[in-house]
Amino acid sequence: MAVAGLGFCATPSKPGSVPKLKAGFLGLPLSFEANQGQTDVTVNFLSRGDGYALFLTSDSAVFKLRSPRRISTPDGPSPSVVRMKLTGASSHARISGADPRPGAVNYFIGNDPSKWVNNVSTLGRVKYQQIYRGIDLVYYGTQRQLEFDLIVSPGADPKQIGLEFAGARPILGSDGSLVLTLNGAPLTFRKPLVYQLVAGRKQIIAGNYEISGDRIHFALGQYDHRRVLVIDPVLSYLTYLGGSMDEMVGNTTYGSNPTQGAVVDSAGNVYVTGYTQSTDFPVLNAIQSASTTTAPTGFITKLNAAGSELIYSTYIGGSVAGDGTTTRPYAIAVDSSGSAYITGFTNSPNFPATAGAYQTACGFVGANGKSNCPGAQSAFLTKLSPSGGLAYSTFFGHSNETAVAVAVDSQGQAYIAGNTVDQCAALSGGNAVGPATCFPTTANAVLPGSTFNQTLNPSNDNQGSAFISVFDAAGAKLLYSSLFGGTGNQSTGNGHPTYGSGVAVDASGYFYLAGTTGSNQLPVTPGAFQTTYYGNPTPGFSTATRGFVAKFKPVSSGASLFYTTYLGGTDPTQLAYQDFVSGIAVDATGNAYISGNASYDFPVTAGAYDTTPCPSTLCENRGFLAKLNPAGSALVWATFVGNQVRPDLSVADTISPPRLDAQGNVYVGGVAGDGMEYPLVNPLQPANEFTGMYVTMYNSTGSAIDFSTVIYNTTNNTGVVNSGVDVDSQGNIYVAGYTSASSLPVTAGAFQPATNGPAGTNNGFIAKINNSIPSPTVTSGGVVPVYSSVSIVQPGEWVSIYGTNLASGVASWNPGTFPTLLDGTSVTIDGKSAYLWYVSPTQINLQVPSDMTVGNVPVVVTTATGAAYSTVTLASVAPSFSLLDAKHVAGIIIRSDGSGAYGDGAYDILGPTGTSLGYPTVAAKAGDIVELFGVGFGPTSPSVAAGALFSGVAATTNPVTLSINNVSVTPSFAGESSAGLYQINLTIPPGLGAGDMTLQASVGGAQTQPTVVISLQ
Repeated sequence: MAVAGLGFCATPSKPGSVPKLKAGFLGLPLSFEANQGQTDVTVNFLSRGDGYALFLTSDSAVFKLRSPRRISTPDGPSPSVVRMKLTGASSHARISGADPRPGAVNYFIGNDPSKWVNNVSTLGRVKYQQIYRGIDLVYYGTQRQLEFDLIVSPGADPKQIGLEFAGARPILGSDGSLVLTLNGAPLTFRKPLVYQLVAGRKQIIAGNYEISGDRIHFALGQYDHRRVLVIDPVLSYLTYLGGSMDEMVGNTTYGSNPTQGAVVDSAGNVYVTGYTQSTDFPVLNAIQSASTTTAPTGFITKLNAAGSELIYSTYIGGSVAGDGTTTRPYAIAVDSSGSAYITGFTNSPNFPATAGAYQTACGFVGANGKSNCPGAQSAFLTKLSPSGGLAYSTFFGHSNETAVAVAVDSQGQAYIAGNTVDQCAALSGGNAVGPATCFPTTANAVLPGSTFNQTLNPSNDNQGSAFISVFDAAGAKLLYSSLFGGTGNQSTGNGHPTYGSGVAVDASGYFYLAGTTGSNQLPVTPGAFQTTYYGNPTPGFSTATRGFVAKFKPVSSGASLFYTTYLGGTDPTQLAYQDFVSGIAVDATGNAYISGNASYDFPVTAGAYDTTPCPSTLCENRGFLAKLNPAGSALVWATFVGNQVRPDLSVADTISPPRLDAQGNVYVGGVAGDGMEYPLVNPLQPANEFTGMYVTMYNSTGSAIDFSTVIYNTTNNTGVVNSGVDVDSQGNIYVAGYTSASSLPVTAGAFQPATNGPAGTNNGFIAKINNSIPSPTVTSGGVVPVYSSVSIVQPGEWVSIYGTNLASGVASWNPGTFPTLLDGTSVTIDGKSAYLWYVSPTQINLQVPSDMTVGNVPVVVTTATGAAYSTVTLASVAPSFSLLDAKHVAGIIIRSDGSGAYGDGAYDILGPTGTSLGYPTVAAKAGDIVELFGVGFGPTSPSVAAGALFSGVAATTNPVTLSINNVSVTPSFAGESSAGLYQINLTIPPGLGAGDMTLQASVGGAQTQPTVVISLQ
């Protein structure tokens, strides 16, 4: 099975070169209308948008666009038309709509009501069944792209597929895309991304366009012809964000790695934070709407799912009052309701703290009643409501604190991690030394703030400590807080600093701190993965830094330390090649995923994607990604990140905190110093020597890269900085950062299509990459009796479901009890599991459970990529003949003399004499004994339960009557001969005529479909 998914879009033109198409062409073509007289009769379905119309005929897609160039005609701009024709396509393909959408379309044109067309339903997909032999075609819309899938059945030849274009000439772009030029403006089919879905995971397959004469074909690499082949993720949007001066999205931790400056919520809205020096940063529904200084001031922005509009955007920081202070947000998190949590640092006493918050003053208030800010700085934690209102905001810390990471649990409790050098020291001005000025910790802290009270512990020296702190849902109470690191006492350790960089909380409430340390005094726990610090133990001398991970029990259980482990290389002599942890993520079972910069001998594991040893100690700019088990006692897997072949040329300059999807795939990003040396898998932009950002998706075992791209400035080598990656439930990837590059691949309709400010000014950017695996869909009216087309079925009946992405491959049941799960696909009918016989991406054959109620009931198809919903009407009797084609009944003629063409001479297949159906069939004559097949002929005696094999005969309890050419014929037997399949035996009487004669059966007051024929001679 193969699916080719192709996105058609406008290519942005360079300023001053070719005219731009209207952005409306990239409006969402997410709904189609059936043609009910509102357009030409050759059109089956149509879609309209701002500046374009799409018409689907029996073998073509016709795009009609308003020309971007003024033509001298009385009517103004003339339309431009591109026709994409599928060459050699069948004119008999069944064309149908699927995925009904809310709303309807009405056409009230002119004053003749007889010509009005109203209540036209809208659909999400249009399907062409058997557009080629064994190949279906599906049109649909995803975000800002019109796409289509070509679904190739097992044994079918994809070389049948050919595309021809009229109105524009196609050429291959340098990046593998297919480019057409229309009145001087380029239109683009992006280079296909090809993969197969195997057990819910993607395997990448080679695929390209191929031009042969005036036709386009697909050149495909080797693939499993039993499985779906999916082609083409697209850049859904990329937008700039900023004013006329510098912006920085997120910030950096120790080791210069990015913080989590952007996140996405369940609705696909993106939240971004950082700082700006612009007084014209875009704001909307702001809590602070203006800035009067160019000093660094925080911003928080929420962007809609299309990347086209702000939901809210606000400054945050004291410098809006013109005090010249600095506020720098570092990280952001979002809860299930859409509330955002932002953390960082500020030195402004005017930062907006809320009444009742845990700490309402910056730094500490001295004897003079004044804050010691801006002479000091505090961390902060701010929560905004889903609409951008200020829910709470608190300072945190008294001297020199910076929070760099934030997480939130299901109860709305916020967890922050950061760093401090608080010594509880007196400041000028006569402020007293005392515990109140120490870093705020709780009684159960691993390392209390009083550790660095110089009055109590004069030998301790805070060279730098990490901290982890937990706030209640109101931001008013400190539930847990601790410093983390060494005491700085050189009589008991080497006195080097510890830096926090990541925080996470799992579904059970366990929370995690990750970071980097040079200290040999961490509170490691017995049985941890690495209990030894591999660095210089001697105080006062340089030492290698190593990563660390600490796990704490839930705050509701006392928040005690569960484990601490070092994480890094084991060569203490190579001080220049160290480990730096960037961040941490956790899954539902308590596995921790850690990213960072790797020393040359970081402990990667066998079977991971990149375990290439460094040829010397000279392997810089390599990242790592590791999965640590829930006990913290062993690595599940660990891989290097960077150049797999030449680790000495690796260019993973930075690496972001990791993010997870529901399948356990892991996503990281960062800066790639050379796009030719970073590993790419079906990238959005081709390899290039320019510096850019990278985004990489590893599978759940860390053994393969499923997707990896670089994004860079297309005109010159300008830095593009990654400030965080995230992923939504559909597998779409989001990335944000900042750059002074003016030629990123911005999409039409984006909120901000260009940078602001003079050359060299950094603006933020946000991008969404549609890398999602397609979910299943059921064709409208696509739940029917097997080999039939009626709309009513009975319990216990064999049924076919038609659609797309219904299974990851082709599978049939093995003899025995029918399964309810086959190759990852299951079906329920009115909440009860159906029995599966056959599954494929486009068709499922199943048996309806016997114990069902009648009426209209829901049908749900579930796969690894999602669920599809439909309905079916059940009746106690729902007779239907099985068909060989659209009208000929399925049946056989018994040949007792052994003269038949099938079954070693036992029978012939009943049908028109000859091979018109594609195989030999014979018309029945008077005196022939025939067996006709069907489903739904009602109860039998004995009853036959669904879901199990049946051998024998079970006659219908209600009599079955037949009519052939309007002549009543009495069958000799009617009943089940195998599970769910009915057989009707009769002897053809004389005088019925010759040719295709009408055939109908009646049972229990219900009749079979009226369009069936039986071939007689």
